[in-house]
Amino acid sequence: MTKQTTKNLAGVLLLPTGLQEMEQLLTDLLTPQEIERILVRWQNAKLSAEGFPREEIQKETGSSLTTISRAKGVVDHGTGVIKTLLARREQ
Repeated sequence: MTKQTTKNLAGVLLLPTGLQEMEQLLTDLLTPQEIERILVRWQNAKLSAEGFPREEIQKETGSSLTTISRAKGVVDHGTGVIKTLLARREQ
């Protein structure tokens, strides 16, 4: 995936004007399994950012320890947007 492709997708995801339109867009674009996978990835990142141990996250999400470690790496060494979004969500 190129940077331009990611930018194009990000632009599309910014178009919905509210939660209902976003839900409709995601439902139209993604299968239920894809939505579930994204949700689990978000939960892995969120719980990692909150400091939960990998084994506890595994019990909660059913993800492999490798997947959870990757999520932790993204939280700790990624762009920082996950921490930003988590902080914004708490407000």
